[in-house]
Amino acid sequence: RAIPESGRGSALYYALNASPLTPVYDGTDGSGPSRGFSYISTEQGTEIINPFALIYNTYNETKVNRFTGKIELAYELIEGLKATSRFNFNYSEVYYRGYSPLQYYGPNKVVNNVTLDGTGNFDIDRNDDGDRDVYSTVNENKQTYYDYTWESFFDYTKSFGDHNFNMLVGTSIRSEQYKGIFGSGYLVNGADSWSNAYLFNTQSFIIDDDDTPNGNPQDIQQTTNSSSGIGEDRWYSIFGRLQYDFKGKYLFSGMLRRDASTRFGPNNRVGYFPSFSAGWVLSEESFFNVNGIDKLKFRGSWGITGNDKIGSYRWVGLLQGANAEAAYPFADVLSYGNALGSLANPDLQWETNYQTNIGFDTTLFNGMFDLSVDYYIKKTEDLLLTPEVSGVLGASAGGSSPPIVNAGTIENKGIDMSLNFKYAFSENISIGLGYNLTSIKNKALEVNNAAGFISGGLFGLNQSTSRFQTGLPIGVFYGLKTDGVFQNQAQVDAHAAQAGAQPGDLRYVDVDGDGVVEFGSSDDLTVIGNPIPDVTMGFNFNLDFYQFDFSTSLYASIGNDVTRSYERFLTYSNKSTLYLDRWTGEGTSNTVPRASTNASNNFLFSDFYVEDGSYLRIQNIQLGYTLPTSISEKIGIDNFRLYVAVNNAFTFTKYKGYNPDVSNADPVSAGVDLGQYPQTRTFTTGINVSF
Repeated sequence: RAIPESGRGSALYYALNASPLTPVYDGTDGSGPSRGFSYISTEQGTEIINPFALIYNTYNETKVNRFTGKIELAYELIEGLKATSRFNFNYSEVYYRGYSPLQYYGPNKVVNNVTLDGTGNFDIDRNDDGDRDVYSTVNENKQTYYDYTWESFFDYTKSFGDHNFNMLVGTSIRSEQYKGIFGSGYLVNGADSWSNAYLFNTQSFIIDDDDTPNGNPQDIQQTTNSSSGIGEDRWYSIFGRLQYDFKGKYLFSGMLRRDASTRFGPNNRVGYFPSFSAGWVLSEESFFNVNGIDKLKFRGSWGITGNDKIGSYRWVGLLQGANAEAAYPFADVLSYGNALGSLANPDLQWETNYQTNIGFDTTLFNGMFDLSVDYYIKKTEDLLLTPEVSGVLGASAGGSSPPIVNAGTIENKGIDMSLNFKYAFSENISIGLGYNLTSIKNKALEVNNAAGFISGGLFGLNQSTSRFQTGLPIGVFYGLKTDGVFQNQAQVDAHAAQAGAQPGDLRYVDVDGDGVVEFGSSDDLTVIGNPIPDVTMGFNFNLDFYQFDFSTSLYASIGNDVTRSYERFLTYSNKSTLYLDRWTGEGTSNTVPRASTNASNNFLFSDFYVEDGSYLRIQNIQLGYTLPTSISEKIGIDNFRLYVAVNNAFTFTKYKGYNPDVSNADPVSAGVDLGQYPQTRTFTTGINVSF
């Protein structure tokens, strides 16, 4: 069963914003409309409901059957020349069943699908004409996914003295196919319950939007709705590669790919992606004789890669049928048609990444240390993004979405470094340590629109949090900057004009210096945070001590900011514990504003809602014991190992939310926490046996 876990409309979002004073249960036997759960008052928000009621009313199941395979043929035509053909495929069938019972979560709740009548029961006859107008819903879907990759290539290797060559040329064909059948039925026969919720067990009913009894000529009978879908993406590639080395110390490689993708229109499907690399193994030179350095290699590379991960058919306009936006009553008769699908962009083209790397690799002290260091510059042109668009375009309607665009150019630069250490104290005792570090500096070089920026992220119900703007990191938080809390009326009077300000309110900075803090424009908005970390690091440790083994790995993100965007600001909605330290009088707090239901300007997006999201996470810890060979062989076992492990063991952070590692597929909305579900801590134990 899948329960909404993260973001608006999730169980976590409701739990964070519902008043803790509201009991979970209402004391009834569960047979009434509440099903035994307390209602969350309207004052706490019309979209906030009892999270336990949501969980109780969520019924669904998904079953997946998968089959994968690989076939490969290789044949040496002549000495050094080999022909290879490789075919990989994946086949999946996904069956889904869902059930939406009559749901009433309290007065005026937007997620209700039924109201109550005068007796406090479900009002299934809204028109009071003796006919039923409200029904439970059953959905059953079957979706099939099939993809294959067929690669064929020639590989030729030849040496002329100390000169070594390798040449490869080939083609690749890839296809991803999809088809689905979707059905929905209404009014379950027998008990209206999950156990009876199947399409074959639903009834026909009358769509009755007037006040006349069923059977009126204008009424129409509805049974099962059904729809189907089919789609395919295809790729065709031609590639060639040349590799050369002289005595294994002077290295060169060059490659060229021609990729064609049906995810773009006919004029933009083909992309050409070359790459080159060179290396010098200095330690192979006769003059190099440095004690302690086993190997030293310098290298550099430059290349172009393409990205087409945008989904299917985004370059062509499609119509959507069988959804709420494609039904409309004409003369009291419900008619079904088609509605606007995802907004198209026929000019979509490949996102291209130009990357340059310069670095070195070295091995020290008879393999005890391995060190690799890279400096990289990566420039991404024609960045693929989904921007916010005006609602009049219909992008927010059911079945539709904003267009994808080639939004601009960004640059990333930094250092990648990894260091590994291993040492054996004896035949039975050894340790290993690993450390890696990546520094990141991101900047937008160009934004392809007249405004010079693209907004993203969501705060409250209608405020944006982030920008993709020239000269700034992508997804930078952009809002009002605070300068403490007004302590008294004299400070309010001496400050730039700030509408409605009182002692205890947040004091905003007049960024443009015109003497007025302007809430209705962007004149006083500025950079207030960056979701991109300055540095990420990883660390791993393993120890072998006779029959015991121990391992652990850690990950750290430093310098990334996170926006708290899961709070509601209504009178009786729940509040974060940080408000326990709120301003209650002069000198009590200069960071957390006063408690008020009227100070709406305190609820504007500002750096008050942006926190340092840096964290250190112990990702896993494992302890194992391997049975001595002398014992395992006696019982006919080659190897026997018992282990216990914990994943997501601990997270150390100052962030007040549940998970500082806030992920979002849209880079302009990165770091915006809409109620990120906390990562689970998992304990496992198991055995490994080989015979």
